[in-house]
Amino acid sequence: MGRSRAAGSNARRGNSMKYFVEGIDGYQVELNLRDLGGGKYEIQVDGKIHEADISAVDRLGQYTIGLNHATYAASIEQNSDPTDLHVGIAGGRWHFQVLDERERAASELSSSVGGKAELVKSQMPGLVVAIKVSVGDVLQPGEALLVLEAMKMQNEVVTEQGGRVCEISVEEGQPVENGVPMIRLEPVED
Repeated sequence: MGRSRAAGSNARRGNSMKYFVEGIDGYQVELNLRDLGGGKYEIQVDGKIHEADISAVDRLGQYTIGLNHATYAASIEQNSDPTDLHVGIAGGRWHFQVLDERERAASELSSSVGGKAELVKSQMPGLVVAIKVSVGDVLQPGEALLVLEAMKMQNEVVTEQGGRVCEISVEEGQPVENGVPMIRLEPVED
């Protein structure tokens, strides 16, 4: 996991960087991160300023985070997409997309042109019965991705906009809750 997301190395010492964080449950927050040096950061969220002390424990995504007079052990995992983070703290796990101002502007521009990535999430709790695609497959809108069984009914999950399958986050036989990311597609360059 690169330091750019976990410890804010994009925020040069003394400078502030703005990040846009979106959780799979629709949670969204804008935060400003200022590097104070020595692993210390000032984080502004919803108008409140917090000081954090962030230290890498190893090169495998393990960190200690001191925040508001408490210390937390955190695990931060990143997929091939550096904006996509899986965070574990105190037994809880969260999935976020974190964009800086440039990445967000690029994302908004590409979506206005029609080249936005598609993250397919479960629409209900269920069981993944079959996965019908592999990483690298190029799909047209409406093609089947997987079969999800819920309430003893099998539902075929399809892609809305098509693209290249770049990540499959579930396995056959895996139970999923509502809102869990299952498959990510990226736009196909012409």
